Amino acid sequence: MCYASEQSRVDPANRRMEMHSKNLSFNSYVNMEERMIYSADPEDKNRTLLRQEMLVTVQGVPLTSYMEGIIVNTVSKNSSKGKAAIEWVVDKLGQECRSWNTLHGLTV
Repeated sequence: MCYASEQSRVDPANRRMEMHSKNLSFNSYVNMEERMIYSADPEDKNRTLLRQEMLVTVQGVPLTSYMEGIIVNTVSKNSSKGKAAIEWVVDKLGQECRSWNTLHGLTV
């Protein structure tokens, strides 16, 4: 079992969401901090831009740069899963809104 801390900030007026997460388990050996920023695309209001940053530090174990490389590669491969999860949530919310509007005779 591992523990992490995540903090999210939503700014609806500026159409921006920022998430910051950090591992709490094993942080004396491996420290991972991730920051993701979702913002409106200034060129297309129907699109969202995602900026993702990950800082990985390994210390106190042999082959630190090798370990950092493995972790960074794993995180990079898994980042597409996070994008797919957000897209799934947005799609489900859209379906629910359309169903609610249809049920109540509203058109969008």
